[in-house]
Amino acid sequence: MPIDLSIRHLAARAHEAGRPTFEAAVAHREGVAAELDAVAGAAASAAVIGGISHPGPEGPADAEVASRVLRLTEA
Repeated sequence: MPIDLSIRHLAARAHEAGRPTFEAAVAHREGVAAELDAVAGAAASAAVIGGISHPGPEGPADAEVASRVLRLTEA
């Protein structure tokens, strides 16, 4: 078996092995994003994911929103 086929096979196996962890992380991030949108408005999570809003001194003043922004940033 040529080496490139062997590497592709190993990469595909590693990709499939990591898929459940990746999908769980995405589901977690989407859940936190939905919570933030429910509290702060429909585009709040998109602003955080897009890097427009972030936790910090100039972040959201509302403590509940700031907490969810931080959780989404971590997710």
